[in-house]
Amino acid sequence: INTVDVESYVASTLASELSPGWPAESIKAQAILARTYGVRFAIHNTSRAYDVTDDTANQVYHGLAGVTPSFVSAASITAGVILRSLGAPADVFYSSTCGGHTAGSFELTGLPGPAYLNGVSDADPTGRPYCTKSQFFAWENSVAADALARVVDVSDIADVAITDRYPDGRVWTIRFVGYERGSIDLSGYRFYTRCGAVLGYKVLPSTMFEVKATTAGWTFNGHGLGHGVGMCQWGARGRAEAGQTAEQILAAYFPGTAM
Repeated sequence: INTVDVESYVASTLASELSPGWPAESIKAQAILARTYGVRFAIHNTSRAYDVTDDTANQVYHGLAGVTPSFVSAASITAGVILRSLGAPADVFYSSTCGGHTAGSFELTGLPGPAYLNGVSDADPTGRPYCTKSQFFAWENSVAADALARVVDVSDIADVAITDRYPDGRVWTIRFVGYERGSIDLSGYRFYTRCGAVLGYKVLPSTMFEVKATTAGWTFNGHGLGHGVGMCQWGARGRAEAGQTAEQILAAYFPGTAM
C-alpha cells in the first residue's frame, strides 16, 4: 500500500492520462476529475485498507514517474476542487475519444445512471466534433475470420449484423450467424471487451462502428477510442483550444453538476 496525499496522487494520475503539452484548461479539467474519482472511492471503500488500485480498474498510478511541472501546477491550482452532484462527489468517468457524442453510463454498466451521465453531443457550433484531432476519431481495422471466431467462440461465422444501436450511434446488440450453430447475440460493449481481451485493445477501439464482410473476414470502421462515458479527453483538449475553461469543459460533459 502506497500512502500518498491527494494532490500528489492527482498529479501522478495526470501523467498516465495526458501529455504535459496539452492546453492548461484541459489538464485542469482532468485533475478535477481524477480528484473527484479518488475522493468518491475513498468515501465508499471503507471496508478495504486502501482507497483505489493503481491500474485501469480504478486510475493508473505510477508514483513519481512522469510527473511534470504542468501536472503539479494543475493539481495545485485546482487543489481541493471536486465535481459534485447533490452535495456529494459525482460519479465520474472519462475516456480518450468519444467520436462526436459521449455515451450514456447505462451502455457501460447496464444500470440506470444519473442524468449527468446520459451522454451529450460533443460538437462545436459548426457541428464539428471537438475530438477530431485524435488519431482515433475515425478508424478502420480488418479482422480475419479465424480471429473473429476466437472472439465470439463461433467457428463457422456466416454473417455479422448490427441489430440495435443506442441513440448516440454506438452498437447495442451485434449478431453472429453460424452456418451450423444458429446465431449468437452479444451486447456491443461485451463484444468490444472481448475483442480487447483476445485481439488487443485497439483492434476494435470503440462500440461506435460499422461492419462489412471481406474476402478474408470482416472490416470494422468507426469513431472513438474507449467506452465514451463522461469526459472525452481529446474533446476536452479541443474545447480548451477553443477557449473554454476547465469549469466550462466539465459543465459540458457532466451537465447539472457543480464544483
